[in-house]
Amino acid sequence: MPSTTVPQSRMSTALARDRIGWKTIGLTVISAVAPLTVAAGIITLAFGVTGKAGIAIGLIVIGLLLMVFSDGFLGVAGRIRNAGAAYSFAAQALSKPVAVGVALMALLAYGFFATGGYGGLGGTAAPVLSEWFGFNVPWVAVALVAWAFVAFLGMIDFSASQKVLAVLVGLETLLVVVFDAALVSSPGFEWSFEPLALSSLWGENFGIIAVIAFTCFAGLELTASFAEEARDAARAVRLATFSALGVAVLLYAFTAVAIFSAASSVAGSDVYQRALEEGPLMFFGLAAEQLGPWAVNAGFLLFGTSVLAANIAFHSLLARYGYALGRESVLPQVFGRTVGGAPRNSSILQSAIGLVTILVFAVGGWDPMTEYFFVFGTSGGLGVALLITIMTLSVIGFFQRHPSGEPLWRRVLLPVVALVFLLIITYLMITNLPGLYGTDGWTGPSVLVPAAYAALFVIGVVWGLVLRKRRPDVYRGIGLGTASAVPAAPGGTQSQTRVGAGR
Repeated sequence: MPSTTVPQSRMSTALARDRIGWKTIGLTVISAVAPLTVAAGIITLAFGVTGKAGIAIGLIVIGLLLMVFSDGFLGVAGRIRNAGAAYSFAAQALSKPVAVGVALMALLAYGFFATGGYGGLGGTAAPVLSEWFGFNVPWVAVALVAWAFVAFLGMIDFSASQKVLAVLVGLETLLVVVFDAALVSSPGFEWSFEPLALSSLWGENFGIIAVIAFTCFAGLELTASFAEEARDAARAVRLATFSALGVAVLLYAFTAVAIFSAASSVAGSDVYQRALEEGPLMFFGLAAEQLGPWAVNAGFLLFGTSVLAANIAFHSLLARYGYALGRESVLPQVFGRTVGGAPRNSSILQSAIGLVTILVFAVGGWDPMTEYFFVFGTSGGLGVALLITIMTLSVIGFFQRHPSGEPLWRRVLLPVVALVFLLIITYLMITNLPGLYGTDGWTGPSVLVPAAYAALFVIGVVWGLVLRKRRPDVYRGIGLGTASAVPAAPGGTQSQTRVGAGR
């Protein structure tokens, strides 16, 4: 195979190897999908925005679809260990210019989640803190404190952030279970299975429900992005993906049914209007009727920590994407450097973007919940749907090139089924964006968000073509990650990277 030798600095360009297991990866994914944020915020939001009860069946369908997708996805992830999963998949299955476009889309999609969470945390925690302290606490102050904490964790060893995530995720998941139990055991509670009605799976509202459901499962790709650092990577990624996804589907669907049933059991209650007006307070208030007033304060407090945990997880993912691109010189090489096995420079870049975003929304006077958290969260959900669709196509393409050792159902049947459904759902999502964002026709984010994804994809493809023409050594290494690395000779001043010929 033709190869090119590219000189690089001795400064570390490798993530720490063999330091995390499947439980750690699964914990990070569950942090990203944020159980309490989904239960109290996104599910109630779905009731209010759509005016329909079908989020539970939507969650189940999208969850099952992701499980079908995940089998082929994990088959590829077992062979490709790269911190930029969607990027590396596309590079080795579709084309390198397409891969650069996919990488930029991934940065935007997960950037929406990582930065939008600060609005949600500030918007929910600031009123509670103001009541506790007796003076007004601006949302931006809460957001900046959270930003500083996430930025600090991004600068140190990954294991430290995992300890924080373990505590936060454990507390919020326990609270969701306790609140669910309180709802279903309350006097007068009657089950309503309207949220599971199959009729919700068609019509214009399903496109909106699908976007919200994808938002609930955002972070699934985290499993493959940590493969470089995992012990027994193929097994760890598979166990982490299916365990996290299975827990999330069951917990979310049950919670959606419980919330809707509890609210419907209240005489004269308009579930949809209440959800629209109260948001997370609807879940907390229903639980507080059985548990006492402390449930509301505990709910808001852990809702904030839930968003914080998701921010930590998405910050880690973005730092690794930036690292993967910097390591291969698709982005400036400085972002491909590590300190102590952590992608510190890339983390600093993400922190800077988060800080600027918070300040822009604060100075602009925009509402932190509806105009910041909601818009950014749903925009990220749309991006995740697009990424997973492209990754499914990459899975099909990869197994066409490397079929050995994989059964037909994993190489072709399941990925094709997943791709067909994903294309249909993506079409429904895009055509119903005005309903999702609540805009009067195709204006504002209904146009700007899909246009931003399309523009970044085109820019990435063009940049990939420029690299092919002007820097063929860099171009050949796109998507290869650590597979291209060769350790420096003892006493040498440079490490060498050998990259095979690419498309």
